[in-house]
Amino acid sequence: RVLAVDIPSGVHADTGQCMGEAVRADVTVTFAFYKRGQLLYPGRAFCGKCVLRDIGITERALPVKEPLSVCYDRSDLSKLPARRADSNKGTFGKVLLAAGSREICGAAYLSAKAAYRTGAGLVGLFTEETNRQALQQMLPEALLTFYEASPGEKDKAACPSMLLANKLFWPEVVGIGPGLGTDEIAKELLQTVLERPRTPVVIDADGLNLLAKYPELLQKRRERLRQAEGDTPKELPELIVTPHMAEMGRLTGIAVSRLKEDPVRYAAELAKEYHGVCVLKDACTVVCDHRGRCFLNTSGNNGMSTGGSGDVLTGIISGLLAQGMPAFEASSLGVYLHGCAGDTAAAETGEYGLMAGNLIDGIEELLNEK
Repeated sequence: RVLAVDIPSGVHADTGQCMGEAVRADVTVTFAFYKRGQLLYPGRAFCGKCVLRDIGITERALPVKEPLSVCYDRSDLSKLPARRADSNKGTFGKVLLAAGSREICGAAYLSAKAAYRTGAGLVGLFTEETNRQALQQMLPEALLTFYEASPGEKDKAACPSMLLANKLFWPEVVGIGPGLGTDEIAKELLQTVLERPRTPVVIDADGLNLLAKYPELLQKRRERLRQAEGDTPKELPELIVTPHMAEMGRLTGIAVSRLKEDPVRYAAELAKEYHGVCVLKDACTVVCDHRGRCFLNTSGNNGMSTGGSGDVLTGIISGLLAQGMPAFEASSLGVYLHGCAGDTAAAETGEYGLMAGNLIDGIEELLNEK
């Protein structure tokens, strides 16, 4: 058996890349703080079981600035928003999700239920009319707004984008993309959300594919940033994008193999470009914001590589935002909670049999333990 001291030889300490050849350890004992290369793949696999030990170096020895990156453990679940005894359904925030399309309601259901399970007080769904019966039966707690996708629609008041625009004054956060589709109606819905920035926006799945196809949709947001002349634009709410590697490749035009070589770099660059938060989903999900902060996730398992898992994460992050958490903190803690829920669920189902719906059960069990 192989014991590595500090980090296996040949593993890049910042990126986790194997520099030609590397030692594959069974156990790695590292000192003071983890290195990014021990959390990112493939370095994480080369380290085997990674054990952190104290040799007298504390945070007081670090420069007085933000650390290069942070990660969480179970004690950080205490950062979840507190629950007031003198509360009502409005106390814990309102989420509006534009999700689902013709005969595709699963993504909308998973996102909305995850937002509720994470503590949001009210969750609204804006979705296509053909999903009415299924969603009314599966999630009666949700506030449902349906639109007709008929190309012959002449009533302007019933135009999907107009209907959505009239709903955007209600929520504390808007999530858009899961199961939405990439047709003209979906494009208009995303454009409506981006052009009327009043609340934080979480963009996932088809919302990201639309951004990749129509990058000009962010132009008005960029114009507002330029008008701010370097000052933090308080009137501009946070934008959170949650791409997996393939979606990130479409957004940036960079090959997935290259993105995996340094995911922190590319997530940070996209966050800066969008002036928001990038949640780059992978075996080790990376969360970066435009201020240079970085979170590396250590929770989760391979059973979460299943359809709908990302839709659940969208609901979790949206639910935390609705309860007042800042965007970077909601994204980071949301990713960690998502992974912990996956670990809790896998203890029941096993990793082979894990499905996205089990993650929502895992959230419930995990937060009840808390």
